[in-house]
Amino acid sequence: MADNWEGKTADGISWRYKRNRKGEKAKGANGRPVKVYGWRTTLEGKEVRVKPSEDLEAVRAERDRIRTSRREGTYVDRKKGAVLFKDYAAKWLESKTDIDPDSSHRTYRSRLNHSICPLIGDKPLSRMTPEVLQDFVTDLQKQGKHPAPYFTLVCMILRDAIAKDIILRKDPKIGVITPPKKERKVRSLSKAEFEAAERAMAADVKLRTIFTVLAETGARISEVMSLCVDQIDEVNGEVTLNRQLAKHHETKEIYLKEPKSKAGSRKILMSETLAQALKKWVEENPPVSRVIRFRRRNGEEEMRAVCFLFTRADEAPMLRDDMAHLWRRACRKAEVNVTPHQLRHTIATFLIGDGIDVKTVQSVLGHSRSSITLDTYTDPTEEGRQAAQQSLNRRRIRAV
Repeated sequence: MADNWEGKTADGISWRYKRNRKGEKAKGANGRPVKVYGWRTTLEGKEVRVKPSEDLEAVRAERDRIRTSRREGTYVDRKKGAVLFKDYAAKWLESKTDIDPDSSHRTYRSRLNHSICPLIGDKPLSRMTPEVLQDFVTDLQKQGKHPAPYFTLVCMILRDAIAKDIILRKDPKIGVITPPKKERKVRSLSKAEFEAAERAMAADVKLRTIFTVLAETGARISEVMSLCVDQIDEVNGEVTLNRQLAKHHETKEIYLKEPKSKAGSRKILMSETLAQALKKWVEENPPVSRVIRFRRRNGEEEMRAVCFLFTRADEAPMLRDDMAHLWRRACRKAEVNVTPHQLRHTIATFLIGDGIDVKTVQSVLGHSRSSITLDTYTDPTEEGRQAAQQSLNRRRIRAV
């Protein structure tokens, strides 16, 4: 649209005379010069224009629509809204450089390609109505899939489009009914089960040390497998958990990476049991320096020389699958059924049961939100139930 406007109406609509190739004013049926009208403004740093037209009222109506939607936070870029969901989703995923390519990024790509885009990929963004999204959820259920993770990913993409004024400023979850999420509860170990698991690992020195680290810190398996000498602070009696061990799904390269969130980086105070176990392990199994790639959350990479605590026979870092194989074999031999993650669950339950505040337990486990700690990793104890019953009885007595 040319910017050679010659004037403005009283309410701010720009106008210019319509001219032929010679620059002469074009005239209408009434013999008067024809005017072309237009309007433009700036919306969140971006220029928004109304297409020029000889119809003043049409330009005025579109101007008023943009003004109203801007005030209500519902402005829609009609041209961009015509972009297909699958095309926008592909660009969105490509822009997410802060997502680990061997975990979340890979999962998102798989969900988009195999489940989401076949159902709604050919629909434009402007058509992502509650009705369309509800049909999407229903279709996933018919396929025997729990829709929660897929619908959450769709909402992430649509919120990005909302933030860029491509579609309406409205939470895509509104008006869509989804089934409740599956519970992620993991049963914590009883004292007898804990002791049985400890005895099962006693025969293997490496497994016994790993068991102690898991039981004393509440760390994830990938965090324990990534433990290096520089993370053990004997002077201050602390273990720093600020990295995880991963394996590239295509190149099979083993590398270190930062936790998914800042809360994942934390320091754990070493108990006397843990300090002695680690000291003995390092003395009997001197770590060997190894240069390995380290990847940050923002996608930046660097090469580091580190000394892994737990390695395989070929001195390569011990992976999660290696450890899981040894763990299952020890459990079968001892006829116990315990998983490494149950130790993480158990320490959370025990700490809260001992009166430790939830925020502290959250920091120990490295959760981004305290609700995750409460909802996923804690079970009501028998002592807690009895205390609650006694409290209710006292209230009833006072009421009487």
